[in-house]
Amino acid sequence: MAMLRHANLILDVIEFPEAVDAEVESLIAERQTARDQRDFARSDEIRKRLLGMGIQLDDTKEGTRWKRVR
Repeated sequence: MAMLRHANLILDVIEFPEAVDAEVESLIAERQTARDQRDFARSDEIRKRLLGMGIQLDDTKEGTRWKRVR
């Protein structure tokens, strides 16, 4: 794995799951901020962007959950 990561520093062709997960979590936090500010257009825009990335959001009483749908 370390060798793949090192090679990817040069080639930048592998998308490691934790990097994607961090981006997803960041977008979900941004979406929640938009919802708190009642900026529903921005919230919907982020949801669509995530869906385009293959991420489905489910809003629950405990918070937003996500899963891969591709």
